[in-house]
Amino acid sequence: MNIISRSLGWLRSRIALGGHVSTFNEDLFTNLVQPTAAGVSVDSNTATNLSAVWAAVNIYSQTLSTLPTCVYKQLDAYVTEERFRHPVATLLGSRPNPYMTSAVFTQALEAHRWLWGNACAEIEWTKGGTPYALWPIHPRRVTPVIKDRALAYDVEQPDGGKVRLPYESMFHVPLYTTDGIWGISPVAYARQSLGLSLATELCGASFFGNGARPGGVLEHPGVVKFPDKLKLSWQAAHGGPGRMHRTALLEEGVKYRDIGIPPEDAQFLETRQFQVLEMARWFNLPPHLLRDLMRATYTNIEHQGLEFIRYSLLPCLVKWEQEGKRKLLIDEDEYLKYNADELYRGDMETRYSAQDKALRGGWKSLDDVRREEGYNPLPDGKGNMYLVPVNMMPVERMRDGNKTAEPEGGVAGEGQG
Repeated sequence: MNIISRSLGWLRSRIALGGHVSTFNEDLFTNLVQPTAAGVSVDSNTATNLSAVWAAVNIYSQTLSTLPTCVYKQLDAYVTEERFRHPVATLLGSRPNPYMTSAVFTQALEAHRWLWGNACAEIEWTKGGTPYALWPIHPRRVTPVIKDRALAYDVEQPDGGKVRLPYESMFHVPLYTTDGIWGISPVAYARQSLGLSLATELCGASFFGNGARPGGVLEHPGVVKFPDKLKLSWQAAHGGPGRMHRTALLEEGVKYRDIGIPPEDAQFLETRQFQVLEMARWFNLPPHLLRDLMRATYTNIEHQGLEFIRYSLLPCLVKWEQEGKRKLLIDEDEYLKYNADELYRGDMETRYSAQDKALRGGWKSLDDVRREEGYNPLPDGKGNMYLVPVNMMPVERMRDGNKTAEPEGGVAGEGQG
């Protein structure tokens, strides 16, 4: 029996909550399985067939998976200390379970969060009461339940049974939630937009796949004895991308009449470009991150990159950090933080400029900067110093005027001559 099976068996023996009130939005789920107005059914799996959705989910999941996870302890009102060997820092930053790296684990859960609205993982505890492992659970298998104001989670098992996990044993990060408990994916709300995008792709693929200009007719002056044979021979000669625009030979008075609408007349390309912008809105991303560079310039891309960190990624980080503090950290004075400075690793000029300002401002030492840049401290403590500009003075000296600035013994040159 593996670790997760033992853990679930232990939880099964300890949980005894009868009955439940589900908070899952059944109406929204019912709408997901119905065809859209475009005639295409949309769910979280079919949505990823769209390149814009795939790119959006990858941007969030891969970016979050690259950020270092740090645990800090608040020693007093002003002093914090990083706990490098803290078990939670190991769980989220190195080894969440014996079979996954932290990057793989985080990417999987963040992808679940954007496609299904929730990131779920079972917390396995040691006998001493510290978290030992995090096991991802697909949100389709999870249903939140409430009884007597106590929250728990029913998890479907491969054999069809269910196991009820208590609130404390479920690491759960929702996306957008209307009840404060269970998250809702953008796919649920954007299903009509997604349906239009999928239908547009299907239309384009069919147009180039058929190649024989579907929507056109072959006219014969008489009665065609074998219409299916004529249609199949036409398709065989002119259907498909490799046989488009061939010269057709029409016999026995057969004429071809086009009744289809060319893609440029139906604004096919414009529709596809607009749908990329629509996905950027639904996933709260700058368009250039979805490779839409129609209105991109060097200046606005730089600012949009900052907006992505502030308005798109930061809310994700805060939710992960708060759930980690609430479920994984026992000490109230400890907290979790993702180091977003890692995003500037590839931008050496910006990174070095910020480090230079920190050194000149006196709030980072040489060793602090060297450690952040991956270098060893200077020998004999030479780098453990804080530098300040020599042309600066305390505010109090400015208030007292020249009296404070005068050297002891009076003003220079006084009494001479």
